[in-house]
Amino acid sequence: MASDMDWQPGVSIKTPKMDGSNDDAEGEGKKSGRKTCRKFGALANHMKSFFNQPELSDVLIRCGDIQYRSHRLILSAWSPVFEDRLAKGSKPAKGGDCKELLVIDVDPGISVDSGGNTDINGGLSTFLNFLYSGKADLTETTVKVIMNLAQEYKIQPLQELCEQFIGKEIGQHSVDKALEWLAEAEKKSLVLLQENCMKVLRAYFQYIPDVSWQVLRLDQMISIIESSEVVVEDEYALFSRIDTWIDCRGGKEEHILENLEKILPHIRFSNMTIWQLKQIKKTKLGLLISTKHPEVIIDALQARALASEETDFLEVSEQCFVPPRLYLKYVSPGGKLSSKLSSKRDSTDLYTRIRCSNSLTAYSDHRATVWRAKKGIYQQEDRESWEVRVRSAQENKGSLWRLQFLVLPSKDHINKKIKLALSIKIKEDVLDPIIIVFSGVVAKGGARGAADGFMLFTPFTFEKKPEYVYTREAVYVD
Repeated sequence: MASDMDWQPGVSIKTPKMDGSNDDAEGEGKKSGRKTCRKFGALANHMKSFFNQPELSDVLIRCGDIQYRSHRLILSAWSPVFEDRLAKGSKPAKGGDCKELLVIDVDPGISVDSGGNTDINGGLSTFLNFLYSGKADLTETTVKVIMNLAQEYKIQPLQELCEQFIGKEIGQHSVDKALEWLAEAEKKSLVLLQENCMKVLRAYFQYIPDVSWQVLRLDQMISIIESSEVVVEDEYALFSRIDTWIDCRGGKEEHILENLEKILPHIRFSNMTIWQLKQIKKTKLGLLISTKHPEVIIDALQARALASEETDFLEVSEQCFVPPRLYLKYVSPGGKLSSKLSSKRDSTDLYTRIRCSNSLTAYSDHRATVWRAKKGIYQQEDRESWEVRVRSAQENKGSLWRLQFLVLPSKDHINKKIKLALSIKIKEDVLDPIIIVFSGVVAKGGARGAADGFMLFTPFTFEKKPEYVYTREAVYVD
């Protein structure tokens, strides 16, 4: 199996292949970023030579001082908007060899004088070239122009290719790009792209810059914290960020209470320890909850207390406990910090140093921390049976390096649904790790009684071959 943060349509939307390959790209396209619309057919090989050629052209596409020659038939075949505008336009002049060119002014959705990192000319050229060839060489500087035009003229295949490309760019573990494209996706009602952005923000929840976190709208923040796919140290860490968000909002008490009513159902108090539940009362948000809704904290304290006494608390658990998120440091109800966790002071110390092997067939003594659902409650597995192997690899000699992980589940978990978070650092003092999120079902492997492994990849981002890597893993088994 394979997974990655390199989301494209069809992934989770379905999550795409972790090897960075693109089913719609072939040969040279895999290296150049070229996307191909397979629906176009063999005719494209003959038509592309007519792009921007005066011969037989009857349309002039204009954007400011930028001009391209085109053909009614091509434009109309792809776009109902072009078809309608051309049908209403003037007809070629009668008689003689000359004809009148229909002029269509297009709006790329970006100011021609805006400058910056946007290539309007290149974007318009790629947009029109796609109509003749079915291929688009997308880049960071042209994709916004191309997507704007594809949406404006209702060319769905090209819009999907743009969203694939943007999804891959976002998938390179960039919070800044996710925040930038989220605004664009919301403005243009691009639901698929919005979800891709949210996936990155959930995975990198702890690493969203404070200034960006504080300006998120209420609905954006809720869209993040309502999910079980949030990767975070523990629920208390998530609560602390919400407290910061509330505090920065300020405003009148009635407005704060209105926000609280919408946020409160998404805080999973029963996943906090008793000590953490006592600590939240010292925060501004915790004090407000204790005053207005004391029952939520009392119920969570009661459930945790019953669990710690090893009481048969199934009835309590059904009422009070909710599934964990992708906590990297989780203390299950009735459980204690593992010796590995309790012996280390902070999250920085919880990373384990692993040597990168030359082959994923080599045995590794590194094991992932696993929690398994039992009677509706996730408990840490006593036996650390999930093996984690890692190797470094590069696409071509002289190119960037990436990490490949092979996670080998326990045979006891075959046919079980799992979700996994992997936090990776190349150096121990690196502040921002690479995070990979994966979910799926453990399949039976080829070896007798063994489980099939999961292949996970980082992007090609390392200039030097990594010799060692620092990792934290959290696996939750249903």
